[in-house]
Amino acid sequence: MAAGQAERWRLVYAASSHYVRPSLGGRQFTILGGDGGLLEEPVPATEVLLTPGDWADLAVGPFAEGEIITLESLAYDRGMVKEPPTRYATVRIGPPAPSHASIPATLRSIEPLVTSGVAPNRTVHLQGRPSLHGIDWRIDGQAHHHVGPVRVGELQVWDVVNQTKMDHPFHLHGFFFQVLAVNGAPPGIPVLGRHHQHPLQRTGPHRLAARRPAGQLDVPLPHPRPPRRRHDGPLRCHPLTSRRNP
Repeated sequence: MAAGQAERWRLVYAASSHYVRPSLGGRQFTILGGDGGLLEEPVPATEVLLTPGDWADLAVGPFAEGEIITLESLAYDRGMVKEPPTRYATVRIGPPAPSHASIPATLRSIEPLVTSGVAPNRTVHLQGRPSLHGIDWRIDGQAHHHVGPVRVGELQVWDVVNQTKMDHPFHLHGFFFQVLAVNGAPPGIPVLGRHHQHPLQRTGPHRLAARRPAGQLDVPLPHPRPPRRRHDGPLRCHPLTSRRNP
């Protein structure tokens, strides 16, 4: 990497189970986007949390010639699982070169799905209980949970509650959602973005909002016998270790 330049890095986390907290040795970078595309505004940070199948777009640099930058993952406590620190790469900063990079103050326009207080349509509980083969994961007490239909254009606001003893990345297949609140407080990144999945800590409810766009099939949630023109869209924990009980 040339001194004086800023680069756009895309970190894609392709592992099956673990969490990572990428960091550049405490140096600041800028989060530009994630699994739902660009954020509305750039966010300065010194670390970012990635779960299986997740990714992040970062603006990195500029740095001085001769610096050595370490791409590492910080330790993370998921509860039942403790993620150790890991070093992934070392970047040496070479001679300076002209930089043409610039980061606009606004990256995109995202319409908020909720602009005032709203009651949730439903509450979803992630659960787990010991079994002979380890842990049986459940959603609202069922191994293969089925819920009622959601129509095109209908606003859905969910409170998703993690009742297990470890963090889980909650995933809605096939469409994006917005994170409204975590345990009654604003989410960790206070900038509007779209998401396919969201890390559920072992806290109170995580409030999510989604609307099925027009032009797509109807039901984005599991349905026991979907008729024609409907679509099964699973809600699940994303790691491979939880796939026994989707």
